Amino acid sequence: MSRIPQSFLDDLLNRIDIVDVIDARVTLKKTGSNYSACCPFHHEKSPSFTVSPTKQFYHCFGCGAHGTAIRFIMEYERIEFPEAVEQLAASIGLDVPREGGEHVSRDANALLYETLNAAKVAYKQYLKQTPTAIEYLKNRGVNGETAALFEIGYTPEAWDTLFKTANNQTEAIQALLQSGMLIEKENSKNAFYDRFRQRIMFPIRDRRGRTIGFGGRLLVNAENQPKYLNSPETPIFHKGQELFGLYEARSANNKLEQLLVVEGYMDVVMLHQHGINYSVATLGTATTSEHLHLLFRYTDTVVFCFDGDNAGRRAAWRALETSLPLINGSKQVRFLFLPDGEDPDSLVQKETNSVFAQRVFNAQSLPDYLFAHLTEELPLNDAANRARLVEKAKPLLQRIQDGVLKALIVQQLAEKVQLPINTLLNSLGNSLIAPTKPERAARPTEALISTISSPIKPQQPVLVQHQLQMNDVRTAIAVLLAQPTVALQCSESSLEAIQQVQQAGVELLVELIDCVREEPSLSSPALLNRYEDHEHANALYQLALQPLAVHDAETELPGIFMDAINNLVKKAHKQRITELSQRYDQLSDEEKVELQRLS
Repeated sequence: MSRIPQSFLDDLLNRIDIVDVIDARVTLKKTGSNYSACCPFHHEKSPSFTVSPTKQFYHCFGCGAHGTAIRFIMEYERIEFPEAVEQLAASIGLDVPREGGEHVSRDANALLYETLNAAKVAYKQYLKQTPTAIEYLKNRGVNGETAALFEIGYTPEAWDTLFKTANNQTEAIQALLQSGMLIEKENSKNAFYDRFRQRIMFPIRDRRGRTIGFGGRLLVNAENQPKYLNSPETPIFHKGQELFGLYEARSANNKLEQLLVVEGYMDVVMLHQHGINYSVATLGTATTSEHLHLLFRYTDTVVFCFDGDNAGRRAAWRALETSLPLINGSKQVRFLFLPDGEDPDSLVQKETNSVFAQRVFNAQSLPDYLFAHLTEELPLNDAANRARLVEKAKPLLQRIQDGVLKALIVQQLAEKVQLPINTLLNSLGNSLIAPTKPERAARPTEALISTISSPIKPQQPVLVQHQLQMNDVRTAIAVLLAQPTVALQCSESSLEAIQQVQQAGVELLVELIDCVREEPSLSSPALLNRYEDHEHANALYQLALQPLAVHDAETELPGIFMDAINNLVKKAHKQRITELSQRYDQLSDEEKVELQRLS
């Protein structure tokens, strides 16, 4: 998909009011120059969620949630970035442009959605008219209520069932082709046939309940036809990013304590019918990282359910490997293996739902499954095998985020190989370091964020949370976030000088100045939007909330900024003088001239 130009995003953030966006969803209360509320992203009794109307961002001192209006819509309504942008743009009557000159409005794909919805309606009608299809569903145990809930349908054996609905209209035919419901015959122009024929049809719905594709199960198995067939990739349907049943699971549960991932449409349908209404299925593909990101948007616990055969075990291991970079202390993955010859559809009909739910509850934790798999053919009564276990575990450990969970898995490994934890850590060495977090010395900005982001007692009032001990670096950053154009006053020589200052936050300050100098038109919300996912975003948002005691911001802030910059330049000179003086006897002629100039 083409990208949305950054210039449009900046303009959008400048034209909407974040207070209106959030207040329409969360009741805000005016507190001084800002607005506050209890955070919508975590449970709290006293408000720690703050919205700045001047800088157009929100920040929660309790859970650290922060961002612009775009991020808020994404997190609050649990939708993807393009959808959030389109929603905000539509609210003020804008079309969303794409790089390359293409303009896509909020309803640009409306014809695709309409086409697929019409197909769904038609398939439901054909099901009512086809006794053999109804009998098939009854034999599978599906009742009428469940069939209606999932809007299950049927497509006849004819090759032109949907094609006839187009009435030879070019636009309608093109929509059917683009949606994947029609296929053009090879070597024959203007000749088409239906993709799905003589199949039970399962509509695939997105998180908003719109039909985006179909899965079709053959009514009568045939050797030359796949039992299950999915819609192809389209502009609104991407198999690796969608899950069958997620819309129904969200609709049935106010809060999803867990999501159960199974393999088939009928598994989801039958589990839901038996009260396991938190199940979803991948669409004929292995679990992707996009699937997991989507699952973790709605729950902290994902349970993978697989058949107990070799194919199921292989699929489970692939799911584990995909999960490793995403799990941590709060996000967990578990594994449920069913008895041989059983799948969720068949098993839940044999057992009561409470028995199946107990199986889900007893699902194997990721660490337990990890070691069970690694030691399956590796008896640990032999020292050589224990050494092999460590070598097999190394690359897997490297992919797990640093934190308590990783530490516990390492501790479990130490117990299994009968080594003291310190001995094991020494043997693992750098293999424990995740690739995304390379080993390095702490940077000055890390001291800044660690100071700012120290734990705050829940009972501490919001106004106290805003009060930080300011210094020149923090002051310069706070002013720059309030009025980005002040960065243009900083000369090249001053910028070079302050880069030499050994003080927390200097590197971040220089980075911000460079960002504004590259894009002088950046507004405060646009600048903060650039840093929403920055490693020190939390520190930036807290600094942006610092009250600046000025009467006229436009005239006074540039002076405050330059005072802070000049103080840092002086500090850089003093540090350089000290450094040169301490090794005066070894100075070059150039360095002696520099020392004399600075003194």
